[in-house]
Amino acid sequence: MEDGNIIDFYTGKVLEANDISIDHVIPWSFMYSDDIWNLVITSKSVNSSKSNSVPSKKVIRRLEERNKELVEIVKDPKYHEELQVAIDNNYVQKFYVALRL
Repeated sequence: MEDGNIIDFYTGKVLEANDISIDHVIPWSFMYSDDIWNLVITSKSVNSSKSNSVPSKKVIRRLEERNKELVEIVKDPKYHEELQVAIDNNYVQKFYVALRL
């Protein structure tokens, strides 16, 4: 969120309320999990077109940075802990490498 606007993780564009979708950066079909560290906000069309594709290294780096920012602002203990564990254990890189094998 930026200046009260909801921003698409992939495109950086402001999203309309009726065009918001939650995407698994590392595809759900690979992880079978809805962990907050792997979820991002995007538009319905971007989410649909991305489908189960493997993210680029650039997207993975952005996800890691986003998680570091998010852990600083999330107040809910459950989600804060989940983010911190993911960061401490390098989950984004580990799952990304496993996905690419």
